[in-house]
Amino acid sequence: MNDSAVLLSPVEGDTSPERLFAHNYHSQLVITRAGQPYANATLSKALFRNHPVIQGFVPLPELALSRTAYLRRQRGEFVFYTRLGVPDSDIFVEVEVALDPAKGVRVLQVLEQVNEPDEEE
Repeated sequence: MNDSAVLLSPVEGDTSPERLFAHNYHSQLVITRAGQPYANATLSKALFRNHPVIQGFVPLPELALSRTAYLRRQRGEFVFYTRLGVPDSDIFVEVEVALDPAKGVRVLQVLEQVNEPDEEE
């Protein structure tokens, strides 16, 4: 699912008609028990809006959510990995989030930030 797009500024002096759009993605987290829905939530980058680590990273509108995957069950919560990154770059932040059936989704921890592309040796 994608909810909207961000128009990234063209390179100065570029007169081509093309523009680069970065789409925001959602991940639908669904947990079933005995074949019936037990817990579900929509994971979007809005969850990270007030997180202090993310606020100091890259402006949220420039980030796209990707690579969401289930990791484990921990203390009654379902833990997932996700990544927020600048599309078509090596700039991203990896995060663990937890889905509690009664409370919804929350950020557990920020795992890694990469602010610059790797330099070739």
